[in-house]
Amino acid sequence: WSWHIWVTDQEMTSIPVKNYQNVTYDFLPVNLGWSDMGMETGYAARMADMRIVQTIGIKTADCDIIQNGYCDKNERGNCTFYQFGRKDPFLPSTGEESSLEPLNNFNKPWYNSAGSSSIIQPSDALGYSKASGINAIKAYIKNPFVYDYNNISANNGQSYMDYQYYNLWSANNNIGNSYNDNIVVKTVYDPSPIDYCMPASNAFTGFTTTGDSALEESQFNVSGSWSGGYYFKTNFGDEKIFFPAGGHRSYRMGSGLIVANAIYIRHYGAYGTAMPWRNTSYSTFLFFKEGGNDRVYPRWNNIRADGFTIRPVLEK
Repeated sequence: WSWHIWVTDQEMTSIPVKNYQNVTYDFLPVNLGWSDMGMETGYAARMADMRIVQTIGIKTADCDIIQNGYCDKNERGNCTFYQFGRKDPFLPSTGEESSLEPLNNFNKPWYNSAGSSSIIQPSDALGYSKASGINAIKAYIKNPFVYDYNNISANNGQSYMDYQYYNLWSANNNIGNSYNDNIVVKTVYDPSPIDYCMPASNAFTGFTTTGDSALEESQFNVSGSWSGGYYFKTNFGDEKIFFPAGGHRSYRMGSGLIVANAIYIRHYGAYGTAMPWRNTSYSTFLFFKEGGNDRVYPRWNNIRADGFTIRPVLEK
């Protein structure tokens, strides 16, 4: 019953990735809701004829030199954002930064039934709901375009959303403080396409050489340098998988931030998992960034209300 219709020409062959615990996850090749917007990087294939002539003698030899083309549409584009436990997609961003609020990025235009375009932000729930538990779930279903920003005053400025459920994205989960490879049982709230689901909280541990947080580039399990994201090694031969720095939608106001705004696009990546943290107040995710203090945190956590990008995996 999702209202998100994702139309793409992207080849959807999954990419196997082995994590630090030697568990394999088959990832979609792009983020959920990804649109490359026709942007291409690289160069076209080219061929040149070369003739070798002896300086002494009369022999010659001709050959063709072929340089293969290179194109990667995955490095630039945009995708939808998701709050923990919800299947409702929130607007992508163009990545363009506001001159008035440098941390904040503009929304990608969207169109109503009359064909009129808008870049208006999603609403926040502060004005209509301080609900938690089942009442929060009901509010999400009734208001899929409304960003949950509830329980702020009650929780020292932090939004814990429903603040009750462990299993919104993994039906059999009943723990809230464990990074693991437990089988994710897909729920009706999972936004992933058919046959795919949210990743387990250990799914990204193969992206560092230690399986845990890394501040030294020598511990980043990557191929090449920063390119608007990282090409992480899959730990299968020389294969790699690209994760763009898609930023996230903010859960808080202040310090230059606006509730529900997309921020830090092309500066850092935050990819959600199925698992909660701190019981029912936080969620777990992959975090990485560049800009003088590069880091890769394959197992990180923060407030549930942050809107992250998602890279689904094949169901097991």
